[in-house]
Amino acid sequence: MWALRVLNGPLAGQVFSLQPGKHRFGRGPACQFQIQAPGISKEHMEITVLADKIILTDLRSSNGTYLNGVRVQGGLLKMGDKISLHNILLDVVSIASRGPVPNASTAKGTPGAAQANLPAVHYPNQPAAMGMGSAHSVQSEAMPNFYDSGNYSSAGPAAAAPQFGNSVGRSWGKVEKYVEDVLLPGIYHLAHIFEFKHVIMGFVAIYIVMVALLSMIPLYTITSESITTESKRRAITVARSLAASNERSIRNNDIDGFSTETVIREEGIDDIYIVSKEGNILAPHERMGMQPREVSFVRAVKGRTREYVESLLDGRIAAAVPILVFDPELQQNSAKAHAIVVYNPGSLSFDDGRAFSLFMQVLSLALIAGGVLFFFLYKLIEYPFRNLNIELDAALRERRDNASVQFNFPVFQALTTNVNSLLARMASMKSDDAVIVGKGSRDQELTNLLKLIGYPTILISREGVISRLNPGFEALTQIPSDRLIGNKISDIPDPAMQQNFVHLMNQSTTNMNAINSDQLEIGGHLFQLNCQAIASASGDIEYFLITISPVDTGESGAA
Repeated sequence: MWALRVLNGPLAGQVFSLQPGKHRFGRGPACQFQIQAPGISKEHMEITVLADKIILTDLRSSNGTYLNGVRVQGGLLKMGDKISLHNILLDVVSIASRGPVPNASTAKGTPGAAQANLPAVHYPNQPAAMGMGSAHSVQSEAMPNFYDSGNYSSAGPAAAAPQFGNSVGRSWGKVEKYVEDVLLPGIYHLAHIFEFKHVIMGFVAIYIVMVALLSMIPLYTITSESITTESKRRAITVARSLAASNERSIRNNDIDGFSTETVIREEGIDDIYIVSKEGNILAPHERMGMQPREVSFVRAVKGRTREYVESLLDGRIAAAVPILVFDPELQQNSAKAHAIVVYNPGSLSFDDGRAFSLFMQVLSLALIAGGVLFFFLYKLIEYPFRNLNIELDAALRERRDNASVQFNFPVFQALTTNVNSLLARMASMKSDDAVIVGKGSRDQELTNLLKLIGYPTILISREGVISRLNPGFEALTQIPSDRLIGNKISDIPDPAMQQNFVHLMNQSTTNMNAINSDQLEIGGHLFQLNCQAIASASGDIEYFLITISPVDTGESGAA
């Protein structure tokens, strides 16, 4: 069920439930919901609840009705919208009814009656099943929880799926709670210790290093596979050469003709020999009749008539090429001997130096890409807040009731909505809000003061943020105002001017009542800088007013 919750004023905290139909809000006795507060008309606004939508209508109130900070005559409402009746703020919420809901006649004349028997409010960012006319809890009170009642065993296997789903949901809820209550507060605290820009830079740097390290894993795998493939190719090539050079001696039973010396020994070849079909070494001669060290491999190739290559347990590669002789009994070719080559792929693999060099290359490229990413990411985060600050400053100076910044980000849109609500309330405030009105008048006085001063002038807040500047300052420095207003002193392109401003502000902080001066050369001409601290009503420094005037270079000045 839809409802309006009062956020301030004499009825703060009360919730008006909205049944289907029309509901009037105001001070008069004819209104279903009465709000007795200054500035509220007798019949201020009307809410119409239909089956598929809810409509707001202003009843020609004297102080206006505002929807999300903008004065309107009517509009459609949605969850989370904020409505201002003069300076009384309400928001649209959903409630789940567990008892009789008071109707309009019950609430009429008794504003507090609208809250009777109503449950807790569902905030817009909390999950709640809701509709236009009704709202339901996730689990009805009238429906017992079957799994909590001890009936799982009698439910059969079909209950296992919901039970498992509930378990996963509870586990995920614990993870979310840990992240929200433990992990994120620590991360948020980083922005209290370090500048926000440096926090973002740190996360980007961690991301870059992690990507560079993780990229070495697939690179190492691909390189190892390539080295193994190349090692097998080299081993089988040498084995073919060995078989071809000894094929005639094998066929002629010329034992003295067996030799392994005709094969070019490449780097990485550990062993070369020829074995008979019985598994004994035939060549080289000094090892004739001995058993080979790779016994299991020799057994695997015994009797094979095709080439065979295999990775040994110690990481080496063994390749065997058969030397075929025609067997008249079997009437087919059979392997009379095998040429075997054992290859060590370590000669092709990366050493630590090459691996480190490759990692540094990947890291350097990632740093370049990450630096570009950080620049655009930070600018994207900074952009809406900088523009909102400029808009808010302009709205305060011009007494506008809204600030508009187009940025498709729900959290920022909600912030803009609240800012507009505050501006609308400030714009409609009367003499009972003299403090805020006085603040607006003070800001206007400072703006007019800058216009009256003939010399280039700049107004800087105590936090070092440029608040205002006059056209003379723009003409002297050739820096447009929209580039400086809302930014810090460090954004001024001239480093010398930055240092002079900071120096004068420090002096004025020490002695608020004195005009502190300094000199600065701009465009080949010498100028005098004068700084005066401007205090607030509480006596604290609020702004620094700095004027820039040319230095008298006449004879009297030179003397």
